[in-house]
Amino acid sequence: MGVGRSLQSFELELESISQIITHAFDTLREGKAPVLNDLSDRIDRLCRNVSAAEGEIARQLQPVMAGMIQRLDELALEIQRYQSSLKEA
Repeated sequence: MGVGRSLQSFELELESISQIITHAFDTLREGKAPVLNDLSDRIDRLCRNVSAAEGEIARQLQPVMAGMIQRLDELALEIQRYQSSLKEA
C-alpha cells in the first residue's frame, strides 16, 4: 500500500478490516475471545497510507474511516465486557 493508490484499493482494505471487526463481534457473541492478530498493524498502515493519499481520496474516505473508528471503539468496549465476565466467573 503506498501513495498513488486508488480509491477502490483503499475501499477494499476497509472492507477487509470491516469483515474482521464483524467476525470479532460474532465471536464475542458466541462467548469466545476474538483473535485479532495483525488488525492493529493493518489499521496503522491504512491510516498512514490514507494520510499520504491525494487530498480528494482522503476526503472521500473520511466518513468510512470515522465509521470504522466508531466500530473499533464499540469492539473495545465489548472486549472489556467479555474480559470482565471472565473475571467474575
